[in-house]
Amino acid sequence: IPNHAEVANAVGAVAGRIALKSKASVSLSSDGDFTVHTQLDRKAFMDMDEAIEYAKSQVKNVLETRVNDDYAGLKFRYDIHEKRSDAESSDGNVFIESAIFGTAVCTSISSKVRKS
Repeated sequence: IPNHAEVANAVGAVAGRIALKSKASVSLSSDGDFTVHTQLDRKAFMDMDEAIEYAKSQVKNVLETRVNDDYAGLKFRYDIHEKRSDAESSDGNVFIESAIFGTAVCTSISSKVRKS
């Protein structure tokens, strides 16, 4: 262990940002419905917009649960965004998949420092 390792560790704890990530996907099944795959479940929808909104809500739910369980008292900023993949066909664009990405980034510094 290098000299003054505890100081470097404390500086890293203060300067570092806690960031959590979660992901879900929405794809078109062979049955013609839109299947949502999340960390929590798999669910089918007949409407694409409804499926995407459900996926976004599940991603945020996963992040909020992790924040509440592991970082209670800290403030986080949430960013949920979608990356859609389409394919070109003779009939125009065809939906392939939407990936939903979520990030929770800590915006406050805790006075509580966990010791390892």
